[in-house]
Amino acid sequence: MKRFYLISVVLGSLLLLSQLTLAQRSPAPLHAAAEETIVLGQNFPNPSTSFTKIPVMLQKRTFVKVEVYNLIGAKVATLHQGELPPGRTELRFDTSQLKNGVYIYRLSYGDKHLNRRMTVSR
Repeated sequence: MKRFYLISVVLGSLLLLSQLTLAQRSPAPLHAAAEETIVLGQNFPNPSTSFTKIPVMLQKRTFVKVEVYNLIGAKVATLHQGELPPGRTELRFDTSQLKNGVYIYRLSYGDKHLNRRMTVSR
């Protein structure tokens, strides 16, 4: 086991000292399947005034659904439902009809979900 110390300065005067202990782990068996990589990025611009783009990164062609919800859980939009190609895709979302506030956008694939927050402000 190896021990490392992490020293960081916060706000120029507060000193934090953390101890990390690293242990060697056995490598995964060669026959183990690589887990598929799906990334739901942060929308931009955020906050949004009239439109925003939501980046999605896929390792392989995947059937996904991207929906937007308000904070009480009501669905306000479905941005995409269908296959997306591998690589980066940006989904454009017109936010001009939404009220100011915080919304959750959700990417669903299979039985898994990824969520992020976005803000609409005019």
